[in-house]
Order: sequence, then C-alpha cells, then structure tokens
Amino acid sequence: MAGLKDYQISVYVANLGKYVEGVLQGAWITLPMPAERLQDTLKTEVGLGGRYEEYAIHDYEGGEGLLATVANPGEYESLTDLNLMCRAFEAREDDDPDVYEKVQTVRDDLDAVPRTPLQYANLALNSDEIPYHSYDAPSSAESKEAKYAWTAVNHGWASDAVWSMFDTGLGYLIDMEMYGRDLKLDGDVSLGDNGYLEDADWPSDIDGRYSREEIAEEVEWLDDFDAKTGSPAAFDLASLVQPGERIADYTISGTGTNWGAPSYQCIVEEGSADIHAALEDTMHRIIDARAATGDAVDVLRETMGAMPAASVGEDDGVSPIDLDLGYVLPGAVTSFAERAQACDPSDPLNMTDTAGSGLSK
Repeated sequence: MAGLKDYQISVYVANLGKYVEGVLQGAWITLPMPAERLQDTLKTEVGLGGRYEEYAIHDYEGGEGLLATVANPGEYESLTDLNLMCRAFEAREDDDPDVYEKVQTVRDDLDAVPRTPLQYANLALNSDEIPYHSYDAPSSAESKEAKYAWTAVNHGWASDAVWSMFDTGLGYLIDMEMYGRDLKLDGDVSLGDNGYLEDADWPSDIDGRYSREEIAEEVEWLDDFDAKTGSPAAFDLASLVQPGERIADYTISGTGTNWGAPSYQCIVEEGSADIHAALEDTMHRIIDARAATGDAVDVLRETMGAMPAASVGEDDGVSPIDLDLGYVLPGAVTSFAERAQACDPSDPLNMTDTAGSGLSK
C-alpha cells in the first residue's frame, strides 16, 4: 500500500473461525493505532468476539523503514506486540534518525533467529545504546568495505602504512575495498549500508529491558497525542454526513489480495450514481475538516484510499483516478454500495429501513 510512513505496517487480518467455516471475513489494519481502537477494529471489522476469538495475518505491507528493518510478521503474530513495535519506532525516529539503520544492521548481521516484535521494540527504544557509527566516506566509495576504510582514514585510526601512502600522495594506489575488508576482520564489526556496528561491549539486556506493559507505558503518550490532536484515530466520517446523504463503502483495484480488499468510505447523496462526484466532494470535506489538525493526508489515505498523485509511481503498475487538488485514487473503483440508513431508536415512527436501492457498480 502506497503512502505508508516509515514506522507503519498494514496487515490483512482474517477471522480464523469463519475461515474454517468457509467464510472470508477480515480487514486491512494499519498499525500503529491506539490500543482501544485496535480492539474495536478487530471486533467490528474482523468479527472477533464470542466464539470467534482467533485470527491470522494473511498478508502485509509496510513503510520503507520498518519492513526493511525488522523480521516480517508471522501468520500468528500478536497484533498487540506488532502495534507496540510500530509505536516504538514512531517514538524514536525523530530523536534518532538512524534507528532503522541501526536495528536493520543488528538484524542482518547478528540475528541467527529472527527476534520478536517486542525485542525489536526494545532495540528501538534503546537505540542510543547500540554501538553504531555512520560512515565518513566520499561518494565514490560504493562498497561497505570501502566506506569503512575511508572512515578509518578520515577519523585517524588507519594503519601507519596507509597514512604514509596518503601523506606522500600515493593514497590513490590503495585498494580501499580490500583494506576495509582487512579492517573488518581485525575490528570485530558488522558493516551496514550507511554505517558500521561494533560487535563487542553490547548491553546484555538491550533487547529485553522492557516488558510488554513497560513498552506500552513508554509509548502511551502517542495515543494521548492522537486523541488530543484529532488524528486519523479520532476521525469519524459520519460527522460530515448531511441530511439526504449516506456513507458508501467501496474497494479499489490493485489493493486487494486473495483474502480480500480494504474497504474505503465516502459520502454520497441517497440514490446517486455519480461516484466520482461523491469521491471529490468527500475529499474536499475532509480537507476542510482537518485543516486545523494538519493531518488531512493521513485521513484521506485511511478513509478514502486517496493519496497525493506524486506518491503513485509508474512502477506501481496502476492507473490512478484523478480527484482534485493533486489527489488520486490508486486504481479504479471495483465495488460501490450505499450503507443502509440508520434508524433513530428514540423516534418510534422511524423504525423502517428505506435503503433498498443501494447502488453497486
């Protein structure tokens, strides 16, 4: 799914009980989100509760940072733990821009067995203690070994023989990749794409310092921030519906899997067949409604599947549908249906459903 932030991951969660019964029910869930909202989503969209208690992750997509950094989620991974892991990276990425590179290097070079989401969360929260150093090398250095060798030269810990070559103007004769390879063998380090990791003197508890409950306490301020600022977690499309209108659910080509496609919503006039007008009007309403909180891009993506046209590349293999103001849908609308009109239980005369003519295209 295009448009995910570095710390986000989107998982397709299927209801295992209904799957065994031959019914495909599930939903795409984008993490992180407040813990209460996650439980509500599992109940309302995945159908968990009562005799349906088990779920499975059947597909996933991630931001450029996170899925390149941690092990891919397992089929029966804890969503609570995945959510906390995403929150941990979200909490740290501003204070430590190298957090993804640090943890990725740990994973690639030190993990014989994939770590758990809680272990990755611990690494993120304790990233300041990971002995990682960025390279200091010219752009002409392409390999990790060459970058490491140049870092040794530029930081003054190259060998005397190498220094002598540079002092006499003969440094260009040195095979920096080979020299970096020798330094790596002598230095007990792991080389990443943008920096290196010292393999010795690690804190013994760095990936297990905090329990699940303690991690939740460390990142709970982000849930509070969501609630106070009115982030996508606090957005309700129903608040924008006017008399004579309904919410419609739709799917977009190219966004689904064998297990289903994410469902998006817009506001439509009752009985209207003008889907594009409904999409464009809903987009404008959301932009206006979220002007004060500054999160219209996130709300549009999560609610409508809409995103800035610049974020949909040619390599994505989709034909975007233009909306307005530089926003597009990343594919054609493949299904569209009005929701039934909700009855007002306080009005005894309003106890019938007049939604018999929901449109489907």
